[in-house]
Amino acid sequence: MSTPLDAIVVADGNREAFERVIDVTQKHDEPVRLFMVGPRGAGKTSLLRARAAERDLLSGRKAVVHAAAEMINAIRMDAPDSFFEELGTVPVLLVDDFQDFFSDEEAGPLLCKLMLAERARLGLDTVLASDAPLSAFDLSAFEGTLDGFEEVRVEPLDEAGRRAFVLAMRNMFFEEGKSPELSDEAVEALAAFSDDLTDVRHAVQYLMTAAGFEAGRVLDAETVREALAS
Repeated sequence: MSTPLDAIVVADGNREAFERVIDVTQKHDEPVRLFMVGPRGAGKTSLLRARAAERDLLSGRKAVVHAAAEMINAIRMDAPDSFFEELGTVPVLLVDDFQDFFSDEEAGPLLCKLMLAERARLGLDTVLASDAPLSAFDLSAFEGTLDGFEEVRVEPLDEAGRRAFVLAMRNMFFEEGKSPELSDEAVEALAAFSDDLTDVRHAVQYLMTAAGFEAGRVLDAETVREALAS
């Protein structure tokens, strides 16, 4: 049975980040303070979500993932105190799209600062993912709470990696007796469908589960392009 982490294609450009995020729930001496940086579409979100969704057999440490924009919206929607308490106390917090904290120049940095300060006080593990490095931001409002975060780069997959990603997504969403097949040319077309791997994932999911193709039909590249354009 495939798991969310099985769908992550590991290559030289993302191997260090993958290994660090996978190991974050395992026993270690010092709190993990990791800042993943890479262009949109490099697979940062997929990695964080897969890590949070995966159940460790050897560790009971809870890991949750939230996007920065989701946290800011929680303030605006007057979310319950339990939501914000979890941000400060969950053993492993994975935060996606760090740059979105700056969409609200007052509430965003303040929320992040308070969250990081509390997690540092408790010695908890925190992973932040961003499209840009820390040096690209004005961090004065954070009052040093980002000091000590180690940056690790995530590079986009190359052509071979993107094809492997399409095949991994096909395997994840394929249902025997219900799903179509993908020709080699269709895999190539899907690998080039978008620079953002999230878009590619959604495209494969649609073709495998919702596009209405009969089971076992082998889809060619033209059929794939027409289905995704409709």
